[in-house]
Amino acid sequence: MKRSQLLILILAVIAVGGVALLSAGGGGDDSGDGETATEAAPQGAVRVPFAYSPEKEKLLAPLIKRFNSERVEVGGKPVFVEGSVVSSGEAEADIVAGDLQPVAWSPASSLWGRLLNFEADQELAPDENPSIVRTPLVIAMWEPFAKALGWPGREIGFKEIIQLARSNQGFAAFGHPEFGRFKLVHTNPDYSTSGLEAVVAEYYAATGKKEGLTEQDVESSKARATVRDIERSIVHYGDTTLFIADQMRKEGPGYASAAAMEEVTLLDFNRTRGDADRLVAIYPKEGTFYSDSPFIVLNAPWVKPEQAAGAKAFQQFLAEKITPELAARFGFRPPSLDAKPVAPITASLTRMPRAAGGGSTVG
Repeated sequence: MKRSQLLILILAVIAVGGVALLSAGGGGDDSGDGETATEAAPQGAVRVPFAYSPEKEKLLAPLIKRFNSERVEVGGKPVFVEGSVVSSGEAEADIVAGDLQPVAWSPASSLWGRLLNFEADQELAPDENPSIVRTPLVIAMWEPFAKALGWPGREIGFKEIIQLARSNQGFAAFGHPEFGRFKLVHTNPDYSTSGLEAVVAEYYAATGKKEGLTEQDVESSKARATVRDIERSIVHYGDTTLFIADQMRKEGPGYASAAAMEEVTLLDFNRTRGDADRLVAIYPKEGTFYSDSPFIVLNAPWVKPEQAAGAKAFQQFLAEKITPELAARFGFRPPSLDAKPVAPITASLTRMPRAAGGGSTVG
């Protein structure tokens, strides 16, 4: 695990006041090449370039098309949203460099907006932004392996992951030598939301905190040693959780024992498994992150007032159209933490010990 960019990412989170482990802002995870999701704007329209993370494409692309067809106006001109799919880390870096200039941006997590402000050294992203949908980060583990750790009757967290990572016995330490050594995967934290959230969550677990992580905490030898031990069990830094899910689908437990991924990705994985072994969602007992898919209207010099107004009109449209039922259809939870998820986010798909939703913790 290299120090440079990863430490910058974590310290950026701290620099803007920290992110509470239980309620912070990917779903599906990030990979995208900037492919345009809509046609060009008609002449005279208020153009609203909108970059969003790939896991929301199936949800947002039809809604962008519908919004444009309704010809919502601001200042007497129709608003036309030009959607493009760009991974969160790539979009953040390109905005800082000036190579990407969206009016509105929806990364997988608010962490990227905070990092944008940190690296750009200006408040391009407001501190508070409405969420489009949410999905929690989970430890996705093959069901037999999870049962070996005591799931579902026993709460499991990073304590057990640390024990597995540090033990030369692997699952033999839990009475199941047939499962071999423990192999963990997560995405590259320099670029991917789930990877970044996983490493930050490891630091929280290593310090025993649920919020208020400090630079001193991150730099402490004890915390770094604990995180290093967890990361040593990583067998692969996948580019995206979608790639990781594909590898687990193809190679099964031989590829990895567990993976840090968003609930939305796990749901999609299990839908295609039939009678084969499924992944279960472990919601770490120490707490986990929500990827909150913020809708950010950038405070940038290239954003004209009428474009900002058009972006806000589009955000209001999304807030009206994305019901808990529509969100769940694509594997997401509602944007509000107070709203309970609906089917198909149920124990039957996630194999959770109890239905998701409610309370201050996830699961």
